[in-house]
Amino acid sequence: MRACAHCGMLTDWSDVILGVSVCSEECHSVLIRAPSVKAPTQPLLGQLLLKDGLITEGQLEEALRVQQGFEGYIPLGHVLVEQKVITRKQLNGLLDRHRKRPKLGAVLVAARVITTDQLDRAIAVQQTRRVRLGDALRRLGLATERQIKQAMCFQLNLPFIDLTAFRMDTPNDLAKWFTRTYAQRHGIVPIAKLGSTLTVAMDDPTDSEVIRTVEASTGLVVNVVAATQEGLQHALGEVYGPS
Repeated sequence: MRACAHCGMLTDWSDVILGVSVCSEECHSVLIRAPSVKAPTQPLLGQLLLKDGLITEGQLEEALRVQQGFEGYIPLGHVLVEQKVITRKQLNGLLDRHRKRPKLGAVLVAARVITTDQLDRAIAVQQTRRVRLGDALRRLGLATERQIKQAMCFQLNLPFIDLTAFRMDTPNDLAKWFTRTYAQRHGIVPIAKLGSTLTVAMDDPTDSEVIRTVEASTGLVVNVVAATQEGLQHALGEVYGPS
């Protein structure tokens, strides 16, 4: 998998004529009209971060060097956050402002979890039954919950944690931040606290209302990771004890 030569979106398609990775006909059209068909030296995300003054040229070059060192595809945004050059909040804000988040279905197709035909089938089910795309894919048996959650993490620039093997040092101290009933109702479990930051694992990491509620009730900054329902149940027992 590589980044699209125009928009930086994750893709496994390569344009035969241009000789670069292209994720859509729109990006192909832009590149084919350009004076040079070579891939830009900087990915679009890097250009946007530079334009907004969030990173320097040197920081971008270093992040690209680190990114190229990975065997698999790692989004540039992930690298910059891990290097503490930008915060996850800054990254998500930029992606939302410029509408540059990859769609969940496109991520799954690029990762070869599903085909474009299977994605079309799932979208039809999604529209007919008014369910989330991930739920439609699971109903059709086209993707597992873990595959969907991992793709969602690429989409949202969030970490994915396998909580089935996760052990917390002081789980009893975490239970005080919100009740077991609230945790079960909203699919959220506190898994770590460092300083004024509370890390929570969520079934639906896009539920911004729950995140705001927890921040308001605890007075802490909430850091979100994604996990499967099986992992959340395991962590629930670790934090709150047997039900």
